[in-house]
Amino acid sequence: MFVWFFVCIIGFFLMIPLHFLSVEHHFLEQKFGRKKGTKIGEILGAFSGWMELVFLIGFWVSPQ
Repeated sequence: MFVWFFVCIIGFFLMIPLHFLSVEHHFLEQKFGRKKGTKIGEILGAFSGWMELVFLIGFWVSPQ
């Protein structure tokens, strides 16, 4: 079960940069335009938030 714990750790830390990218509204708006940049930021924020939640539940569930 160490593998599941390790997967959760790696997955959680891989989602953190996506979360920080989702809050960089100015960068996304400059690159993709105001409307599309906002939409991309919302999608990245929702995806990274849900995946972080899943990995945190994985931490809690996995035996240590």
